[in-house]
Amino acid sequence: MFVEELYRVLRPGGKALVTVWATEALKNTWYHIGNNDYIVPWKSKKKYDRFYHLYTKLEAESIFGNMCLKVAPDVDFECNNWYVTIVK
Repeated sequence: MFVEELYRVLRPGGKALVTVWATEALKNTWYHIGNNDYIVPWKSKKKYDRFYHLYTKLEAESIFGNMCLKVAPDVDFECNNWYVTIVK
C-alpha cells in the first residue's frame, strides 16, 4: 500500500502530509458512478471529466490507522478533505 511505502522512504524525523477528498465535499454537479466514486467536471480550455473517490472518515481512518507506525496518526478534517500528518 502506498502509505507504507511513503513511511518507508521518509527519513527519521521526516513528515508527510496526506489528504483525500471527503464525502462532505460532494457537489450536486458531480456524477455518481458507484460506491463513493464520482466523475467530477473540470474546465480549462475545454471540459474534462475526472474520476474521484471520496472518502468517509471511517475509510480514511482504516487506511491510516492500520499502518504499522510508531505513533498512530489522527485523521482530521479541513477544507472538505480528510488529512493526516505522518511522522517517522
